[in-house]
Amino acid sequence: NDNDDFSVNVTYPPFYGQNSHPGDTATIPTTDHDEWLDLSPDVWTLEHILQAEQVIQTIIQTKAWANDEMTRTWMPQLSNIGMQIDPQNQLPAILPEISGVVDIVQVKTLKTSASKPGYQFRLREDRYPVLKLLRQKEQDLLRRGAKELDRDLQEIQNEIQHTETLICTGLAQSILATGREIVDSAMDAIAFLDVIFARAAYGKRIGGQYPKMLEEGTIDVVDFVHPVLLLSDGSGPSQQEKNIAPIDLKLSNKLGHRALIISGPNGGGKTLAMKSFGVASILAKIGVPIPTRNKEIRPRVDFVSHILTNVGDHQNLDKGESTWTSILNSCARIIEAVNIPSQN
Repeated sequence: NDNDDFSVNVTYPPFYGQNSHPGDTATIPTTDHDEWLDLSPDVWTLEHILQAEQVIQTIIQTKAWANDEMTRTWMPQLSNIGMQIDPQNQLPAILPEISGVVDIVQVKTLKTSASKPGYQFRLREDRYPVLKLLRQKEQDLLRRGAKELDRDLQEIQNEIQHTETLICTGLAQSILATGREIVDSAMDAIAFLDVIFARAAYGKRIGGQYPKMLEEGTIDVVDFVHPVLLLSDGSGPSQQEKNIAPIDLKLSNKLGHRALIISGPNGGGKTLAMKSFGVASILAKIGVPIPTRNKEIRPRVDFVSHILTNVGDHQNLDKGESTWTSILNSCARIIEAVNIPSQN
């Protein structure tokens, strides 16, 4: 609001990165690199160590974001979700052991060209002096003119590889022993936060409003715009909305007014109108703002426990069900499900 006397500096969770946001569908976050959780330590590579470092660091930063005063003040429920991450604060003790141990270095080999250099993952020598000594021996042999198939050079290179494998396996064992369950649980919490922000971002993109929601069975939405039509050309509300005819969705909770009959010519939008009631109910149920053209009247979409549909042709020749019989059986199951609450 331009008339507000203050502004709130609330930030996105750090798992989006500095140059991304909840509406960004192109950037792949580093928290997607979690396949190492399901690998045994003996098959870990240095790339997995680097991925584990990035993921654990992001998890720690996300919990710090959740514990930030601004987050706790303005987004307390989201803060509570984030504070469930690593309740015993064990991950900060793991991070120093793996932080900065792997470098990505540019290398040139016979398989790479000058225009497209290759890259390798290497353990840092300042963290592991034994590797520094072994690599110095390797370089000394190369400076003396050792060739690729020379025995001494092969032995030192094999020793370097064996040492790196032992270090990598040891780091993997340390990470998994303490952090596997913690990271797995933290990823669930981060995914939950991501879903919440994604719903809000999608609702903003389609110009939606959060509806009033009771439990009386009423649907009252003025100028509803179907989200599929709204974004069908990728332009969003600003352009595509001009070509869409909005509809009013009204379903009363009064006894005797619970049914709705939709009629009209072919191609007149009957099916779309009918589906719009279900779409609006689902959006409200999962917490996505309702897209409407009328921004002055707040939509109302009451909570429903079940959304029952009859879609497609479920005829079964083995059971002797024709298309018509299948439709009747499907409707019977829907009516039976609707009547269950009244029997309890």
